[in-house]
Amino acid sequence: MPVALWLVVLGCILVSFDLQPIYDSWHRMGLHAVFALYQRVFEYAPLWIIILVCPWFFNIPVIALFTISASLLILSYQYRGVLAATHLRVFNRQNLIAAWHQFFANFEIALGTFLGLFFGPTTRVFLKHSWDSSEVGIFSATFQILLIVVFLFTQISRISRPAMARVTIPGVEQRKKRKVVFLYTLIMLAVSLPFAMPMIFFPKQITALVFIPEYSRVAEILPVLGVYKIVTATGSVLNQYIQAARYDRLYLFGIAAGAALCIVLGFTMIPAYGASGAAWTLLLSHGLLVFISLCVAIYSLYFQKQSASASS
Repeated sequence: MPVALWLVVLGCILVSFDLQPIYDSWHRMGLHAVFALYQRVFEYAPLWIIILVCPWFFNIPVIALFTISASLLILSYQYRGVLAATHLRVFNRQNLIAAWHQFFANFEIALGTFLGLFFGPTTRVFLKHSWDSSEVGIFSATFQILLIVVFLFTQISRISRPAMARVTIPGVEQRKKRKVVFLYTLIMLAVSLPFAMPMIFFPKQITALVFIPEYSRVAEILPVLGVYKIVTATGSVLNQYIQAARYDRLYLFGIAAGAALCIVLGFTMIPAYGASGAAWTLLLSHGLLVFISLCVAIYSLYFQKQSASASS
């Protein structure tokens, strides 16, 4: 792989150092949204200017330059503000030891996050090695329709995460917990259904409106991804609750089960059915995770005693 391409990958990796959770815990989501906006402006605006004004200068090293520069610029502002507000000394020995212990105390969550990579990228890897690039293109083109919903999900989940943390502290009534989980589930469904229902019931019309005739097979995949979006909308709230309630091992079990199913279907369904098989693989593997999360949430909210603490 060329060095410039590795630099693009590095620029994308830098995003993982974003301090969004800290700003969310401070209820400064608006400020972080401004940071995210500036990062995209600093990254994409110069690239589009180059494309429009001097396209011969547009190449992978230029992409790497602006990707890394924008990420480093915004991260420097975030870290400077957070360190100034918390008076935290990053390289203090005690702080490093505390961070190390904190990582292992939440190891199941970290491992579950890693296993979550099997649901999306692994599906495309199986598709790429089983079919030609046209099949990958059909699946990827269909998946682009979901990006708008994913953006809305991300913003809503930032609001619901602190609420989940507040209702899972000891002493909170089960009725209040059920009310919060039910409320945010309804909100997520209200966001997803206006996008998912047309995908399920009018796939041919959407395909004809959005895509050229060469992508007509997108109509076969849209209904599956519509159901997938409804499932993930419900699952996002359930997973937030399970993590906040510290059912770490059960959360990891659900992720591992879904990832294992994704791999099994990657070897069986994707080679047989192509892009449609990839869509079904996503739906079934996520569906298994959501089913396990639903069972854990029902047990916690309706059958666990008030005084009992969540087992990890």
